[in-house]
Amino acid sequence: MTTWHLGTMGFAYEAWRGVFYPESANPRQYLAHYSQVFDAVALDSTFYGAPRESTLRQWAAQTPAGFRFCPKTPREITHERGLDLAQGAGEAMAAFLDVLRVLGERLGPVLIQLPPSFGPAKQPALAAFLAALPRDLRYAVELRHRGWFTVQTASLLRQFDAAWVALDYLDLPRQIDITTDFLYIRWIGQHGRWAQ
Repeated sequence: MTTWHLGTMGFAYEAWRGVFYPESANPRQYLAHYSQVFDAVALDSTFYGAPRESTLRQWAAQTPAGFRFCPKTPREITHERGLDLAQGAGEAMAAFLDVLRVLGERLGPVLIQLPPSFGPAKQPALAAFLAALPRDLRYAVELRHRGWFTVQTASLLRQFDAAWVALDYLDLPRQIDITTDFLYIRWIGQHGRWAQ
């Protein structure tokens, strides 16, 4: 049997009050309401830094069993350090993952979103970074440089049991490559096309 988890990119949007959330809802009630409709959420906020463990415990307590949080790796690791182990990306990732472990069974795949400037010439850095990750957690890699869309990339991600994120960016191929035992599909629409 196939299990699907469906969610959005974040849940704490004030613009959703009166549309998705009841007009009278307190923002602290948003996640509990959200988790009655969706069973997963991509944590875009973690791109800006690791949340407090107390926050993660509160979030876990507000969601039912089977709910999954899918946090995005902080930009310090992916964009600023470029996954470079020599620049401390490994230590920073280990510290981030230690915080996430508070979520327990509610922790879904950790998204490693790389900038468009991270091209296939950085394959050694990606391979070394993936090799250093703890194997008890799951990872999904989002590659946004057109040069990655090759069979060699699929082989690399298979080697490290990481999912290749399927995207819908206008300038990238729309394809689904199965590189592990789960798919991570990120259809977020065209950036800036609709007002928030």
